[in-house]
Amino acid sequence: MTDWVYGMRPVMETLEGDPEGALRLWVSSRRKKGLDKITAAARKAKIKISPISPEELDERSRGGNHQGLALEVRPFQYVGFDHWLASASRDRAEGVDPLVLILDQVQDPMNLGAIIRSAAAFGVEAVIIPERRASPVTPTAVRSSAGMARKVPVIRVGNLSRTIERLKAEGFWVAGAATRSGRSPWQVDLKGPVALVMGSEHSGIRRLVAKGCDHHLTLPLMEGVESLNVSAAAAMLIYEVRRQQGWTGRKVQ
Repeated sequence: MTDWVYGMRPVMETLEGDPEGALRLWVSSRRKKGLDKITAAARKAKIKISPISPEELDERSRGGNHQGLALEVRPFQYVGFDHWLASASRDRAEGVDPLVLILDQVQDPMNLGAIIRSAAAFGVEAVIIPERRASPVTPTAVRSSAGMARKVPVIRVGNLSRTIERLKAEGFWVAGAATRSGRSPWQVDLKGPVALVMGSEHSGIRRLVAKGCDHHLTLPLMEGVESLNVSAAAAMLIYEVRRQQGWTGRKVQ
């Protein structure tokens, strides 16, 4: 089976960022204007453009705001942990501090997509998610990432605690987000290889996963505000890690 990305911006960013993953551009028979840039990008990538009925497009997008077009893409390809770890080791040998993001049972695909978008924006090397009780990278997640989901390696693992132990053995410091009782992130040394752990929308990081963290980070908030949405908190913490690592917008120096 194939996946579908819909909406003008996600489709355009997918065509620009991952044209090899695109199979066919479907355009509603009712959509007549405003597609010149998208159709030109599709033709440049040698992707076939086909008409589709509004009714079928509504069904394919499950009632989402498709804006009259959709891009059929290959199923999302996850990256193997061992393969990524070997690449991260090479990066460290070249003086680059890697940052990996671990999501402990984030279940909303829109949150997952938004987090992946932030990961792409700040050069996160990989996003690790569990195989069970967590959202996979669905078309909804791809759309929420605005086409960025295929620009960041996403890894699925069976056991997050064991994965954290392997990262620590490779020299990573592990910092977990906590709603309360943690230290302010700018009071913690987050330089060097870092694995940042974000918890689920409702219950945060599980106890066993939290136990494996070297640091627990809590964003200071105004009184009466208990917590932020996980995607907003992830963006802030990712940025703080990159700031401490010397992030310049393209690479860590």
